[in-house]
Amino acid sequence: MRNNPAFYLENRDIMDTDTKKRHAVWSYDSFAAYQMLDADGNSLSDKELYYCTYCADEGQCGYIVLAYDGGGLQRISSAETSYPYDLDSNMEAVLAGLEANGIDPASARAARVGLTVGDNIQEAIRITDGEGHECICYFGKEGVSFEESSGF
Repeated sequence: MRNNPAFYLENRDIMDTDTKKRHAVWSYDSFAAYQMLDADGNSLSDKELYYCTYCADEGQCGYIVLAYDGGGLQRISSAETSYPYDLDSNMEAVLAGLEANGIDPASARAARVGLTVGDNIQEAIRITDGEGHECICYFGKEGVSFEESSGF
């Protein structure tokens, strides 16, 4: 059925057309719920959003953001990045960042987010724990960096 995210991801032609990448290798294990937030942490979408990363020819990497409204999927955005999202290779730095920000790894929850500031969208991971602590983790070409959350 075309009205669920799994169908969309199983049909490469749709994904390749939306990102204009042929022969992209989609990282289906990165497929996750996604939030688009303004600078105050308020949601900018009333639809269910999803996120998936890819790597393509010549080291190109990127992601696509999809909206699901029950009747189908729509591409919200797609972008190239200069790095692949790779949690495993950055795990040591992620754990150190959690500790530095007072996050309890045993109760930590993560959500992919796009933080909108002006006309720019910064891709990040919002991490919260059972005690209400939270921080923002950015993945980049040089690895990961952490920032204390602004309280949203």
